[in-house]
Amino acid sequence: MGYIVALLFVLLGLYKKESKCVSTAILLYISILIGFNEGSADYWVYETMYYNCFDPIFATHEPGYMLLCKVFSSLGFSFVFFRTFLGMLMAALYYEAIRFFTQNVNFALALLLVFPLCAAPSGLRNSLSGAIILYAVHFLFEKKNCYLLKYFFTVLLATLFHYNSVFFFILPIAAIRKFKFSTLLVTTLAVIPALVLVAKTNLPYLILSRITSSEKVLHWFHFSFFFGKIYIFALALALVMIFLLYYSKKFLPKYPISGCTSQEDVITMSKIGALTLLSFSGAIFKSVVFLRYLITLMPLYYVFLSETLCSRKGDTAETVKVKRALRVFLPFFCAFLLWFVYGFWIGGDAIHNFQKNLLFSQLS
Repeated sequence: MGYIVALLFVLLGLYKKESKCVSTAILLYISILIGFNEGSADYWVYETMYYNCFDPIFATHEPGYMLLCKVFSSLGFSFVFFRTFLGMLMAALYYEAIRFFTQNVNFALALLLVFPLCAAPSGLRNSLSGAIILYAVHFLFEKKNCYLLKYFFTVLLATLFHYNSVFFFILPIAAIRKFKFSTLLVTTLAVIPALVLVAKTNLPYLILSRITSSEKVLHWFHFSFFFGKIYIFALALALVMIFLLYYSKKFLPKYPISGCTSQEDVITMSKIGALTLLSFSGAIFKSVVFLRYLITLMPLYYVFLSETLCSRKGDTAETVKVKRALRVFLPFFCAFLLWFVYGFWIGGDAIHNFQKNLLFSQLS
């Protein structure tokens, strides 16, 4: 039942890209997916944390998340209610942020269901923090009064739910230098072999282990290395992402996306897309940190895809023809993405989150 419903909403989102009814249905589904989950990888950890949130053993966890746990548990709400509240909050943040950048909201939401929302029940803190970061990014393009201050304050808020979000304090740097596609290609191709070397030697981990014994710090720098045909598929996905990003860069300066009012803004978004590729390159070497960056940045990449693959006002006949041809890559992109989640990173647990659901179990 869970898989069928998820597939239905993905297809509806890709087909009915601007329907508010479909948006509402997908957002409700996201809340149910997260709220009624009963068997994700870290489910029991989060449940224990919730019902024992006043225990000193959890004092080192992110204060914002622990404060929410204390408030809701003190009021007598169940863990399911708490998770459902977080799901609704994430859904609202995703919707508001994506709506700023594109009219094809459901297209991006549909791809979100493929990844990373299928993994959201397994990482509540990072997923909530990532949704807050995504909302913060729109301040960089809105450029209203004190927009940088608003961005930094919102990122600071996100770090209260997951410390990994400190990385995004440097994101405004993406607006400084002009983006070139050749730079993206060379950088990505240079980073991948560099990560192979790092993963094989585990050098950062070995150096830092001499400075600190804290596993909370050390696990940020731990890579796992094994080589095989699995990396050929990972490289194929990276190349598809580069190809689609290239065409985003080619089309968007002429027809800026909804939230980007100038060519400079589009260039900035292109560089954020490049960061997504670099995060993916790190994630394929089993780096938890890079995976968390990828989870946060992927929605912005989906905004690119929605504007690159979907027809819009101002498109010439030639542009429409090219976009239709590019849509051929979408099934391959989704297939590679599902393989990445199911067969490589989370061993199937994330995909099973569609089925491990109290509500869907009852309906089945």
